[in-house]
Amino acid sequence: MSKSQRDPGSTNSSSVLNGTTGGHGGVNGLGGHGGHGIQGMGDVFSFTVNAGTVTAANVTLPSGSTVALPLTTGVNYSVSGTDVLATRVGTQSTEVLRYSDTDADGLYQVIAQSQVFTTAPQVNALGFSMREALSVTLGTSGVTAVSQTRWDGTEKVLLSSTVVPTDTTWTINNGLLVETHTNATSGQTHWEVFRDGNADGVYTEVANGTGTLIDLVGVTSATDAFTTVL
Repeated sequence: MSKSQRDPGSTNSSSVLNGTTGGHGGVNGLGGHGGHGIQGMGDVFSFTVNAGTVTAANVTLPSGSTVALPLTTGVNYSVSGTDVLATRVGTQSTEVLRYSDTDADGLYQVIAQSQVFTTAPQVNALGFSMREALSVTLGTSGVTAVSQTRWDGTEKVLLSSTVVPTDTTWTINNGLLVETHTNATSGQTHWEVFRDGNADGVYTEVANGTGTLIDLVGVTSATDAFTTVL
């Protein structure tokens, strides 16, 4: 998958973990796993829920010791059905981790994560977006061509009649462009959402994540304030 130019101040989903585990000394290093690595950590998180409120959160380290995660570091824990959500609202984006006890053993793993940008993209000295920008051709069968605008204005073809990736797809959903990359080995999915708010044919990245695709109606609402520059 082609990854893109990003705002210098933007973050990725791993920073939710950093915010969750920050200030613990050794646990701080877990943030180094990155956005994808945290999902591969397995059943290592546990939560205490009272009357629908998360009152305690813990992570089990590889050594077997358990460390409490703070509930007052800018990360808000909430309950969604049988899952637990950790949400951090930053200056440029909102990030969410979804924890689930998939095997009912009392331990949770991260099954999905998302980041939605809530500010307009910055541009570089050449006037090009610091977020990924895609030009798209639509046909009767859906998206038929995709090209990426690089930081210097040059184009890279991602999809065409002669370039057909086997692990990445593009679809239009709720007026947004959704790019989905599936790892052939693990089956894990990574997705990005793009919006063409000013109808110039270029879709700019407004969200990204792994696992289940985020609610696109929420993405639209979160980016309405700066749609004219997308």
